[in-house]
Amino acid sequence: MIIAHSFGCLAVVCAGYAGARIRAALLVAPADPERFGIGAELAGKPLPFASTMVASSNDPWLKLIRAGTLASAWGSRFVLYRNAGHINAESGFGPWPQGLTHVQELAHRAAHGHSSELTTRQLTS
Repeated sequence: MIIAHSFGCLAVVCAGYAGARIRAALLVAPADPERFGIGAELAGKPLPFASTMVASSNDPWLKLIRAGTLASAWGSRFVLYRNAGHINAESGFGPWPQGLTHVQELAHRAAHGHSSELTTRQLTS
């Protein structure tokens, strides 16, 4: 399992499309691939592994509507945090017990073959 943040999420998606052996990925506050000129390459097909995207309603690196569009295209479970910024230390995050919960849920889904499951849950930071 891979846990990635921001641009790292895009790297994980690229690796998955290139055939890397990834069982599951927690994609936290992904950056918008359009900012790096790779939007077309990353928006077209489901990921070949279980994934959960955690996004914020006010992330300066990825607008909420775009996050939902990417999560849908990737077949990712979508978890929305309200007003959580970029979900990092600058946004006020330190220890993140909810992150561990996301990892555990994703590991369970991956172990049971549920790779493309789109759901939405809203949380507050």
